[in-house]
Amino acid sequence: MKRVLTIMTGALIAAMAPAPVFAFKATMSAKVEAADKPVVIGTTNLPEGTELMVTVKRSESGYMAQDKTRVSNGGFRVGPFSQGGRSVEPRHLFP
Repeated sequence: MKRVLTIMTGALIAAMAPAPVFAFKATMSAKVEAADKPVVIGTTNLPEGTELMVTVKRSESGYMAQDKTRVSNGGFRVGPFSQGGRSVEPRHLFP
């Protein structure tokens, strides 16, 4: 059984002038709510407005869905995810 929830953050690259480098440890937690059309809800210490790409995937069933969201007040919410507008069968996400 393998559950994968991938969340990627946008990156900003500035090459105009040298700037100090600061270490930052990003933290994130997420959970999935609603079985028929899942919604991913999470918290993070990423800066306000950071763009996130959330991927819900289960290799065994071939199900994959993605959506973008932004950090707001230390949290994020994305979804609901579906299969062509229909409910996602639980077997596609969970064994």
